[in-house]
Amino acid sequence: MKNLIKKAKIFREEIPFVELMSVEENGVLPEISLNYEKVILEADNAENYREYWGFITKEHFLEIQRRAALALKYGDSDTKRLTYFSFDNGRNMLRLGFHPTKYSIYKSFREVTGQSHWGEGLDTGWVGSRLLSNHCGTGIFIDCADNDYGRVLIDMTPNHEVIDTHRLCRTYSASGSLDWGDKSVFDGILRETLEEINYSPSVEKVELISFGYDTQLNYFQFSFYYRAKESWKEIFEEAKKARDVNEYLKIDRIPYNINYLKEATDSIVSVPWEPSALYSIMLLFARLIRKEIHNDSEAENKISEFRLSIEKRIDRI
Repeated sequence: MKNLIKKAKIFREEIPFVELMSVEENGVLPEISLNYEKVILEADNAENYREYWGFITKEHFLEIQRRAALALKYGDSDTKRLTYFSFDNGRNMLRLGFHPTKYSIYKSFREVTGQSHWGEGLDTGWVGSRLLSNHCGTGIFIDCADNDYGRVLIDMTPNHEVIDTHRLCRTYSASGSLDWGDKSVFDGILRETLEEINYSPSVEKVELISFGYDTQLNYFQFSFYYRAKESWKEIFEEAKKARDVNEYLKIDRIPYNINYLKEATDSIVSVPWEPSALYSIMLLFARLIRKEIHNDSEAENKISEFRLSIEKRIDRI
């Protein structure tokens, strides 16, 4: 279980993200993906975590929380706090425990340091007792048809005046917090995708490709993939009508075709990335390369070559 709490790497460059599902072994990025039937959410009682509950109800913390809530430009929100996670033996199913929390509590823990180490509980899956910020984010990469490259992945540049999580970093096609009202992590990303780019993926075809922990901002991240039947142009035009169109400055495309790996590298390395989004891109390109190159040794060499080309040129990780 020790490898579960190692930060992820892009080739040999460490990034502040711990992969908990598709755990890399001997330099090989796996291809685990789960559909909505394989991720089970369970309500957990917050009072099962008495030390945590006692800590956040102390007056000192409540005062920090009040300030945090007032500072939120768009108000506080009801979110989910992850308390435990577990996989079956074959990593074919993921079980998650949650209890309700407030976004302002997550923000408050940014001012409270030295309570728990970021790695505490990640090796066992029991994280509810940690005195540490705990929040859940969702993000999706949409793969769509494109006249120039055949297939592309959509990504976006957040509006740094609106977004307060990795707001200066390039990120997924759509992303956002998991709300308490979301019945599943898949419901959460479907809601965010509709709100941000006015697009509704079919839940049956959405894949969870990564589940991990951002060690820099202390939150759990669920990363998804969806192959769309619509073209890049169609999705781009519909995105202009999105409810939350003000949350990003622009949406763009990354060539997702083995014949355009250099162009993909040029696109990826141009700006800093949200760590979990960058790691998810590497997972997706590894899958693409293996699909097109059937010789295992050649495929892994090509994947390493691609990852090294990213490491050599990326602006900042």
